[in-house]
Amino acid sequence: MLASFARPALALLAAAVVIASLVARELWNDAAPELAPRAFAGESADAVPGELIAGFVPGTSGAARLAAIEGAGGALLRDLLLADYALVGVTPGFEETVAAELLEQAAVVSAEPNLIRRSQFEPFDELYGFQWHLPQIGLPEAWDKTTGAGVTVAVVDGGVAYEDCEPEVCGQQFAQGPDFNPALFASPWDFAGNDAHANDIDGHGTHVASIIAEATHNAIGGAGIAELATIMPVRVLAPDGAGSVADVIDGIVWAADHNAQVINLTFGGVTASAAERDAVDY
Repeated sequence: MLASFARPALALLAAAVVIASLVARELWNDAAPELAPRAFAGESADAVPGELIAGFVPGTSGAARLAAIEGAGGALLRDLLLADYALVGVTPGFEETVAAELLEQAAVVSAEPNLIRRSQFEPFDELYGFQWHLPQIGLPEAWDKTTGAGVTVAVVDGGVAYEDCEPEVCGQQFAQGPDFNPALFASPWDFAGNDAHANDIDGHGTHVASIIAEATHNAIGGAGIAELATIMPVRVLAPDGAGSVADVIDGIVWAADHNAQVINLTFGGVTASAAERDAVDY
């Protein structure tokens, strides 16, 4: 179904990822100012209605966390994989009120909206795919030194066309992209569907994965930047390209805990999240 998305392997998006990572490194270094308040960001934030992310004093017991949440008028939806953070349910429209109440609890150090992240826009101009091609980032010379063997790259995105999966298992038919090495996938997880099948719905994550590790020098499609790198498909975005910071946090921690050396995040939003930053620090 997603075979066509496994073909482009152009360096334009790769360069954008590198630039974005450098910008993030500059913004999130130790000397940088706070990117987001530890308290509620305001009603204008693009966020999941009726949800907050609460951060707790390290070591706070589960019972004390639950008491703080319920004492503020919220409900525990789930503990996040990042230690000392939880997803809190509230009555839609009362997010800011409950956030303020949470911050009055001694065990709570932060309360913020569960912000939404969206995959990046890609234009459909005829020659867009031919810009910034592989020689412009020195790949022919780099391939003489390495093609990525031994490195695991987590694609935290909308899934990857990494497996053949029947409807009785995945709910619909999925096919692996024809220009991927089937042996080079590890530890998939779908936080949007809460299962081990991080299949791609809209092609965005597959496009990203193909830039990273599409098979090279085989007369099919394009060439990957690091064809022997292992891809870890981690799905945190819905088919419309949007996903919550809570799922992004869990995706980042999952990737780190499952031995990814590189984590690729090709999405963004206009409001910063302290909890998300802590996940990146983790």
